[in-house]
Amino acid sequence: MLACALGFWTVPGVALAQAADAGTRVAARELAVAGAEAYDKQDYAAALDRFQRAEQLYKVPSITVMVARCLARNGRLVEAVDKYEETLRMPLDSAAPEAFQRAVRDAASEVETTRARVARLELHLPADAPPGTQVFVDDRPVPPALIGVPTPVDPGTHRVRARAPGKAPYALGLSLNEGGLQVVRVELAAAPRPPSDAPVSPASRDLRPSALSIGLLAGGGVALVVGTVTGIAALNHQSALEDGCTPGCPSSLRNDLDGFRRNRTFAYVGLGVGVVAAGTGAFLLWHESSSGRQVGAAAYPGGAFVTGRF
Repeated sequence: MLACALGFWTVPGVALAQAADAGTRVAARELAVAGAEAYDKQDYAAALDRFQRAEQLYKVPSITVMVARCLARNGRLVEAVDKYEETLRMPLDSAAPEAFQRAVRDAASEVETTRARVARLELHLPADAPPGTQVFVDDRPVPPALIGVPTPVDPGTHRVRARAPGKAPYALGLSLNEGGLQVVRVELAAAPRPPSDAPVSPASRDLRPSALSIGLLAGGGVALVVGTVTGIAALNHQSALEDGCTPGCPSSLRNDLDGFRRNRTFAYVGLGVGVVAAGTGAFLLWHESSSGRQVGAAAYPGGAFVTGRF
């Protein structure tokens, strides 16, 4: 492996060698040596890192074939096949060193063995799949052109997901063997509806109070206002009468006396009716709130208010 990795600078007159300066060639050589040593120690992750770095500096067949071998050793068979094929496409002339030619020959013999180990996954969507349906394998979107045909994937565990408008999410975990083919028919079920007996959130409840409770509360509020106004008027008449009706009321204060009695009667009736109506309306609002409506009310002498959604 070390001899193969070092072969690309053994012939200084090659055009590929002339494309990089001396510093780059030395750095690439050291990375390739480190990658070859890690490969011999079966540390394939470190070997892949070093060979990929060397390839970025100096792309030659003897390095790319080592990248392909490291990818295969790390279980990344699909990428390994692609890298082998890249090695085969690299142009070589008759002056190319033996190390380059041997790397290409090795790539030609190893690519088919690696290709045979690649698993295949064939995904199918239902005929009524809605537009906008998306399929993912290991969180990577699957192009529509690959739906319904065997697609190369690395052996091992994978996760298939699908989502579609108006459909329930689909997910499936599977394990693929080397060289195996697995067909998956994605099922797109209708999105589940919440059960009828499911608790209803407060936001979805009917928050509108009944017309009766609002009418009673509004009428009670009006009655309270009338009772308060007439009560104040009665108090004004009473202060005038107290000054002039001692011990009896003269005829000149007869109108004030009648107004006092009339306003006092209206005040008593208004306040009484207002308290009863507003209290009944508030009770109904409270009862409706406890049964699902969310409202609030308050009454006071001279007015009332209600809060809620109307």
